[in-house]
Amino acid sequence: MANKKNKRVSKNKKKQLNKKKPSLGEQKLSKKDRDVINLMEDVDTTGVVRGTVKEGCEAVKDEFTKFFRKNLDRSSQLAVYVGDELIIDLYGDTMGDEAPYDADSLQMIFSSGKSVASILMGILFEEGLVDYDAPVTDYWEEFG
Repeated sequence: MANKKNKRVSKNKKKQLNKKKPSLGEQKLSKKDRDVINLMEDVDTTGVVRGTVKEGCEAVKDEFTKFFRKNLDRSSQLAVYVGDELIIDLYGDTMGDEAPYDADSLQMIFSSGKSVASILMGILFEEGLVDYDAPVTDYWEEFG
């Protein structure tokens, strides 16, 4: 009897795992949330993205523009270098004259240092310069 119950439980788990999670558009939203989304969809974002892309990278500009059309941010910049060559230099905003935003505007970036630190720690580990199991004080005496 317990065996049948376990089979039933595993079938239910399979159903849950295979159940497709609703996309943002499919989720049940409150009237207030729907009103906010409708307002966001009405934002005129014509001409908000400026800058240059190297030939062959036009799709990046299209995606960057979609980001603003969905009103996911008020201002953003994207710069991509390959070696010393700047191949993508885009910036955009939906604020217009309220707060002019251009390629030289300063951008606040939160918690970006964590990603860089993690990548660098991985590189140091691969080169055998750091051991994940060693105490921090082996590398930073003042920490202890």
